[in-house]
Amino acid sequence: MIYAVITAVLWVAGLLLVPAERFRLLLPFGLLAGFGLAAIINLMGSSVMGLWEFHRTGLLAVRGVPLMALLAWVPVVIVFVRFLPQAALPRLAWLLAFPLGYTALEYLLLRLGARSFAAGWNLEYSFALSLAVHVGVLAWYRTIEPERLR
Repeated sequence: MIYAVITAVLWVAGLLLVPAERFRLLLPFGLLAGFGLAAIINLMGSSVMGLWEFHRTGLLAVRGVPLMALLAWVPVVIVFVRFLPQAALPRLAWLLAFPLGYTALEYLLLRLGARSFAAGWNLEYSFALSLAVHVGVLAWYRTIEPERLR
């Protein structure tokens, strides 16, 4: 249930923050870079490598990964690229804000018993992984920028 609530809040926030036309334009990128990458990373990290585990997944889970946790990344990626600052220093702050937010949310999930880590995995590694993913998403987005293709 916790993953469904988080996903609903993030989708509502994304739909309120990003104008509908821009949201639709960015949705394919959000699905690939949000849902797609989250699916690969979480299936590898939890089901294959056993670095972390989801608890209280609800009915919709794939190999122990809640579908809601994957869907939550779609609006996050859309907001991330939609409001990406152009200047270098604000862009760096924006780039760091998302992994920090993710790490704070993961800490909350750990405290609530909705996630657990295997020995050898910790919040610092989660932050580093999230930072690497956001750098990759930023680089990927900058190569295609669907808003400019229109």
